Amino acid sequence: MKKYDETEGVWRTVGGRRIFIKNGQSLSEAMIESGKFKKINENSKLSLEEMKKISDVTDEYLNEVRPKRNQIKKDKGFIERDHEHENAVVKFLYDKFGGKFRQIQEIYAVEHIKFPDFKWRGKFWEIKKVTSLNAIDNGCRKALRQINKNGGIVLDIHNTSLADSDILNQVAYRLKRSGGECDVIVLRETKELIAVLRKKE
Repeated sequence: MKKYDETEGVWRTVGGRRIFIKNGQSLSEAMIESGKFKKINENSKLSLEEMKKISDVTDEYLNEVRPKRNQIKKDKGFIERDHEHENAVVKFLYDKFGGKFRQIQEIYAVEHIKFPDFKWRGKFWEIKKVTSLNAIDNGCRKALRQINKNGGIVLDIHNTSLADSDILNQVAYRLKRSGGECDVIVLRETKELIAVLRKKE
């Protein structure tokens, strides 16, 4: 294995393969340099070269953590029993990153309008619980409409058989084809952070 100076980057495991990500290097660039990946998924429409247009900003988020600092607020009339999964996701993010959260209560009198789930880091976020690669694509498309293509998406993956690399590739594929600016936080079963991806301008 090639030797790296650990002051110049970090080791991460992607799809069962250990790779070194240099400071300032994107996840996809590190995967290419490692030589351990030809494609993230042989059946995927997105190659690693295309994925260079997507940034891995996980470290940016982790460098700004203030766990359990600030607060979680809920809209007036917020119905707890209607938001059990959203509550769990927001609590995970609050415990891990901290910050000011505002959970949004849908206004049922307004027809044909989908509200995002919460506001955090100065933008609106939508949560999608998904179980397959197709669901990841569909969930991202719907969430992008709900946040008006600008804001954030939390994808909570409830399928342990899906490899991290396949998940990230599917997210990158959808982000690459979307307009606007969006960060996607990818979780596994509301208890593990896989990565945070951002579309490059």
